[in-house]
Amino acid sequence: MGVKAVESHMKGGKHLRYMAAAKYSKPGLIPALFAAPPNVASSDATSQSTIKNFVSPPETQKAEVIWVLHTVMRHNSFKSNEEISEVFAAMFPDSQLAKSFSCGENKTAYIAKYGIASFIKKELSRSVSEKPYVIMFDESMNKTTKNKQMDLPLRFWTTDDETDTHHVISRYYGSEFMGHSRAEDMLGHFSMAELITKSNSMRKRCKDKRGELMDLDHEIEKRVAELRYMS
Repeated sequence: MGVKAVESHMKGGKHLRYMAAAKYSKPGLIPALFAAPPNVASSDATSQSTIKNFVSPPETQKAEVIWVLHTVMRHNSFKSNEEISEVFAAMFPDSQLAKSFSCGENKTAYIAKYGIASFIKKELSRSVSEKPYVIMFDESMNKTTKNKQMDLPLRFWTTDDETDTHHVISRYYGSEFMGHSRAEDMLGHFSMAELITKSNSMRKRCKDKRGELMDLDHEIEKRVAELRYMS
């Protein structure tokens, strides 16, 4: 069970009812379940040793991430990775890495969604927050979910460190799913996007630009009034 699954369980109605009932239970009933054994130091050492048995070594984790990237880039299904560890173990019987490799359907989906995708999204948010960028949007009907889907690509300048050249790049950031797609609905979903709330520098530049436009508007009105007076 992953972190997201535990967080989802904490918000469940059944868990909340049990927690509410625990407040009225006998004192010490629930804490007694988590009481430390007499030899705490020995127990901690044993627990750490037991946990390490369920954690793959760094080399195996790297191999699993590479394999998940290969699966996603080739548009293979997560189901196609079922029993892949047995295949690699049979192909490379003398490799300890192949023996410890484990990346079935559920693990592939979890690494792709909560590991790689989350990391790429954070890196993209960090990189574009340091430079000007444009948020584009494309909304259309999603036939599977029966809702309007609004995709949010980003376009920004980037620099190639090796050639020291500048060019425009477009990257997919995320999608918002809407019931209606009126202007106010789309604006509400734009506000929900994490990128908008995280980009403090962009909001500051927008505020400064709005002030400049208001000053320019007042100057134009002033010039128009002078022209009317002269005529």
